[in-house]
Amino acid sequence: MGKVKIKKEHFEVLLENINTKVEIIAEGHSVLRNDIQRVRDDMQNMEERLVGAIKANSLAIKSSDFAIKALDHKIDDVEIRLGDRINKLDTKIDEVDKKLSDKIDEVDQKLSNKIDEVDKKLSDKIDEVDQKLSNKIDEVDQKLSDKIDGVEINLGEKIDSVGDKLDIHILQPAHV
Repeated sequence: MGKVKIKKEHFEVLLENINTKVEIIAEGHSVLRNDIQRVRDDMQNMEERLVGAIKANSLAIKSSDFAIKALDHKIDDVEIRLGDRINKLDTKIDEVDKKLSDKIDEVDQKLSNKIDEVDKKLSDKIDEVDQKLSNKIDEVDQKLSDKIDGVEINLGEKIDSVGDKLDIHILQPAHV
């Protein structure tokens, strides 16, 4: 019997716990019902106000519809005219581009020819100056070589003369 008693007490505790939770759930449902009813009332009021506003604005929308159609028609006309003008401008731009490209090619060719002429003239002039300078350098080199040879011979003769004088002076007995 001891086991049955424990189970019965245990079962009673569980039932009491479940009853408490059921009561809490019932209170929550009641609060939720009240909140839902309040939201429904608010939404009903909002719906009535919106319906009134929609009815008031429907006339304005209907009268604006005609103005919108007229504006759409004008916008379509403007789009057509702008399209035509853009096409004409594209054609003019293409023509100007072609003319400028041809002119640039022509100027490029003329400048290339001029540059080639100047290059040829400068190259010829540089070759001429190079030849003249080479000839001058050869002349100066020859003159300097001749002068150096002359100086070498002259110095050699002077050194020989001084050597001969020294020999005479050394070989002669000194006058005592």
